[in-house]
Amino acid sequence: MKIVIFVICLAFLVDGIKVLIESFSPYKRKHYQWNHSQVSVIIPLYNKERKIKKTLKSVIQLFSEKNIFIIDDGSTDKSLAKAKSILPMANFISTENQGKVRAIEEALKIIQTPFVLLLDADSILPPIFRCPISLLEKEITAVAFNIMPEQKLRPLWKKRNLLLELQGHEYAKSMQIGRKFQHRTASVQCISGAAGLFKTSRLKKLTEKHTKVFPGEDLERTLIELASEGKVVFVDQVIKTDAPDNLIDLIKQRVFGWWPGLWRNIPLFFKLIIKRNTAFQLKGESVYQLVSLFLDPFKLVSLVTLLYYHMWTILAVLLFFYLIVETIVYSRIKIGYTERPAIIIALYSLYNLLQMILRLGGLMVFIWNQVIKKNWPKVTTSFLVLALLVLPSRADNKKSGIIDISYQKIVDSNHRTIDNCNAYFGLKGFYLNLNTAEGAPRYLILGQYIKSGKLLFIPEVRIKKYDRIVGIAAHKPILKSVVIKTKIDYVFSKIIDNFTIFQLGADYYWKDYNFTSLDVIKEFGRKKAVTVILKNHLALRKDIFIRVGAAINSLKNKGFFVNLRLKQFHIGYSSFQNFDYYEFNREYFTIGIIFEF
Repeated sequence: MKIVIFVICLAFLVDGIKVLIESFSPYKRKHYQWNHSQVSVIIPLYNKERKIKKTLKSVIQLFSEKNIFIIDDGSTDKSLAKAKSILPMANFISTENQGKVRAIEEALKIIQTPFVLLLDADSILPPIFRCPISLLEKEITAVAFNIMPEQKLRPLWKKRNLLLELQGHEYAKSMQIGRKFQHRTASVQCISGAAGLFKTSRLKKLTEKHTKVFPGEDLERTLIELASEGKVVFVDQVIKTDAPDNLIDLIKQRVFGWWPGLWRNIPLFFKLIIKRNTAFQLKGESVYQLVSLFLDPFKLVSLVTLLYYHMWTILAVLLFFYLIVETIVYSRIKIGYTERPAIIIALYSLYNLLQMILRLGGLMVFIWNQVIKKNWPKVTTSFLVLALLVLPSRADNKKSGIIDISYQKIVDSNHRTIDNCNAYFGLKGFYLNLNTAEGAPRYLILGQYIKSGKLLFIPEVRIKKYDRIVGIAAHKPILKSVVIKTKIDYVFSKIIDNFTIFQLGADYYWKDYNFTSLDVIKEFGRKKAVTVILKNHLALRKDIFIRVGAAINSLKNKGFFVNLRLKQFHIGYSSFQNFDYYEFNREYFTIGIIFEF
C-alpha cells in the first residue's frame, strides 16, 4: 500500500509542479511581418462534405485561389464537388486514399512558393489571421498556432456544450501554458495538424523521412523537424478546429487517432533524448513525455487501489491539490473558452482520468495495429538467445511485476542502422515482450512461468514476420547449487521448411545471485548448426550486476555480449556473426530502465 501511495503522489506532484512552472514562465511574443503571396495553403480533403465550406470561406478571404491546393484523398462523399463549387480557380489534386501525409506530399511536388501553410479541412482561419513568414526568413524553421475547439451554435435555451468546454480547457492549457513554455527555447514539440507553417524546401526534404502513417502524423512531423536541427516556435493566433461534441466521437478521436500516434512516436522521443545537441529543455520535455506515458498504468491502478481500500483522506488531498493547480492554470489563461469556469475546473479531474484511460486504450490499439495485425520482420537468434538467458533471473524475482523499457541501436550486415524501442512487461508469472520501432526487427513474445513442485515450466509463443514459434522450457534444481535447463522450439517458417531448435544447459550458483551458465543449442533448420554459449553473472546484490558471455557455433561464427545493471538502469552491447538461419550479422547497443512493483 505504501508503494501505491508513493507512486500516485509522486506522479501527481511531478505533473503539478511541471504545470505550475510552465504557468509562471514568461512568454515573449515575436514580432513578424506577413506577405500571403509567398504562402501556399495545402488542404488535405477526405470526406469533409459538411465542414469544408467554412474552412474554404475563411481561407479565400486571406489567400489567392492560385495558391490554394486541395488534395482529395479518395473521398467517397461529395467533398471534392463542394470544394470546386466554392473555389473553382483553386488547384485540385485527386488521389486514391493513401493517407494525409502522402496527400501533402503530392501537393508539395508542384508548389513554388517559399512557404506553405498546412491546414485541416475542418480548421477555420480568423479574418485577422497573418502568416508570420518573416520568422521563417531567420533562424526559425516552423511555426505552431493556437488551436482551439469551435463552439457549435446551439438553441438559446441550451447552454454551451460541456464536453467542448472541457476540451477548451484542455486545448487552452496545452497551447497557452505548454507551447508558450516550449516557445522559450524554440522547441515546440507538436505543430497541430489543424494548422502549421513551414519552409517549403525543408518540408519537402523532411517529409521523405516521415513514415506516412496517419495517427500521430503531426507529432511525428514536428519531432522530425526538431531532430533535424529545426527550431519551432508558437504564435498566439487562434485558429478554430472542429472537435468532438459527444463522448463517442471523443473516444474514437483519442483511442484510434491521437493516442496510438503518441505511443508510436516513442522512438523519436528517445532520439531527441540521446541526441547530443538537443536543447536541455527539449530533452527534459521528452523524458517527461515518456515517463508520463509509462506511469499511466500505475496511476490508474493506484487510484483504483485507493478507492478499493477507502483511502478517502489521500484521495481528498490529491483532489484538493489538483483543484488548486487547475485554478491557477485557469487564472493564467482566461481566454473566454467557458462561461462556467467553476464547473469546468471541478470536473476536469474526471476528464483527465478519462484521458488516462483513453491513452491506455490507444496503447492497445497501437499494439494491435503495429504489432499483432502487421507482418513481422526478420528476427535474430542472438536476440532470442539473450531473452532466453535472462529468463532464470526473472523467474526468481520475488516481486510480482516488472516493466523494462529500453532503447536499442542495431547495426546489421547490410550496414543498416535501426533505432528500436523494446518493452518487457511481467506480472504474476505472465510476461509480454515486444518492440515498437518502425524499421526494426519486430516481434511479440508472450509466455508464462508455471511452478510444479521444484519444476519450473515456461510455455512461450513468439510471433515474427517470417515465422511463428511455439516453445516450452523446463528448469529443475539438482544438488544444492545447480539448475538444469532444457528447451524445445518448433518453428513454423514462411521461407524454409518447418524445423526444431533444441537447447540444453545448466546454471551453477556459486554465491548469492552469482552464477555461471553453459548452454548448447542445436538448430535443425537451414544451418543445422550447434551453438555453445558460456555466460557469467557477477553481482554485488540482486539489482547490481554485470553479465558477460561468449558464443561460438559449429560453423565457427562467434558472438559475445555484456550487460550491466545498476538498480533501475541497465546498459548492454552484443555482437553476433551469422548466428541465425537468416544469415545476418548484427550488433546491438542497449540502454534501458526497469520498474519493479
